[in-house]
Amino acid sequence: MKDYLEIPLSKLCGVTYTNPDRTPDAFEWSLIKEISKHTGFLLARIHIKEAKKCKYSRKIDYFDFEYDGVNYILEKGKLKEGNN
Repeated sequence: MKDYLEIPLSKLCGVTYTNPDRTPDAFEWSLIKEISKHTGFLLARIHIKEAKKCKYSRKIDYFDFEYDGVNYILEKGKLKEGNN
């Protein structure tokens, strides 16, 4: 019996995180590292709200996240401030 969920990345469209007090799991840490790689932001201060694939993408390349109280959107490697 498995105590985890298996979803192939090709079938995963997106992930939404609703609990701000959660402890990040390994998958969320991999997403946080991807954000940090493109932005240079410190890992521990990144709090993901949503991650998903953009249209025609094969990998997760859209991130809606909060960093030091400011909302950001990272889409296909381009960073912009989101709505607070």
